[in-house]
Amino acid sequence: GSEGAIRMILKVSALADWNTANRSLFGFQVDASNRFFARTTAGAGSDYALNVFYAGGGVAINRILTKLNNFSDWVDIWISWSLAQGQFNIYTNGILCDWMRWNSETYPVALTGDWVGNLAVASAKLGQYSSPWKGWMTHPTILNRPVTAAEVRSTNPYGVILSDGDSRTAG
Repeated sequence: GSEGAIRMILKVSALADWNTANRSLFGFQVDASNRFFARTTAGAGSDYALNVFYAGGGVAINRILTKLNNFSDWVDIWISWSLAQGQFNIYTNGILCDWMRWNSETYPVALTGDWVGNLAVASAKLGQYSSPWKGWMTHPTILNRPVTAAEVRSTNPYGVILSDGDSRTAG
């Protein structure tokens, strides 16, 4: 819709899988003019790229975040958008993405297109859209409002993924 947020904690099965095929994190769609997806990008060479595409009312934003090769372990990704606030933000491990890594784009990314129509249930998928994710995915969260930087930091205060039994949490 016109605003929301999605969070996924994920790990690719092997670092090379970032580049060998388009691997979908999620996809939501009304039609070709109203859709939203994120996936790895095949043929990105050694860029380890994540392609995030949002189209609302026929107005599209397509961003490719590169150099994600430091995410061979678990990565916590938040994507937050708001038409009312004109914002489209991506966070990795609790930190707003380094916008210098976007392909010659500037920050902030202005969101101007509003969704028209109802979500096609058959086209609402986690871990699959154009092709399946290859790896692990946990704790997906979908909100009907954008998240703030403070909220994102509160879900990942250390910039690393912590879990019960993790050596970083053992006492």
